[in-house]
Amino acid sequence: MIFEEERSQVAQIMRRLYERGLTTTSGGNVSLINADGYIFITASQSDKSCIDACKVVVLNKNLEAFDRMEVLEFTSRICFNSFLLKTT
Repeated sequence: MIFEEERSQVAQIMRRLYERGLTTTSGGNVSLINADGYIFITASQSDKSCIDACKVVVLNKNLEAFDRMEVLEFTSRICFNSFLLKTT
């Protein structure tokens, strides 16, 4: 699987958040941007208690998904998060 290390890290962090009661099975998301600008994000409406690396979406610098269909949701969330970063 491409980007296995980054995907595994995101999945592991999401599972830890769930285990500590900081999110629900379907709530919250975790994302990571690597040094090359690729974005890794947990899929919405997926069971966060058992998420694994293959359920982490990978977007390139143009916000195009490598292997998942939920691009619109991720693109809008990334744009919103970018707006928040620029305004704070």
